[in-house]
Amino acid sequence: MNSDEILLSQLHELPLTKEDQRFILHCLRVGGVVDHSSVLATYQTCWLNAAESASSPQRDNAGRRAANTFLREALGVEAPATAR
Repeated sequence: MNSDEILLSQLHELPLTKEDQRFILHCLRVGGVVDHSSVLATYQTCWLNAAESASSPQRDNAGRRAANTFLREALGVEAPATAR
């Protein structure tokens, strides 16, 4: 396991894609987060709460959207630019 995998292991219950993982790591680095554990715990709570209130086929997307919005707003970080 590399250091990124260890860091994200706290989120093992979530169906994270590689893109999710890259986004989370980007936000933590750019946002200057020192206490990763509390930020990731809140990320997971946001995801699970949003997913619980969504209809079945949309649960993962609702959770992902809520959790990523939390990261952007709490850390003041924008999504990394993607190559086209």
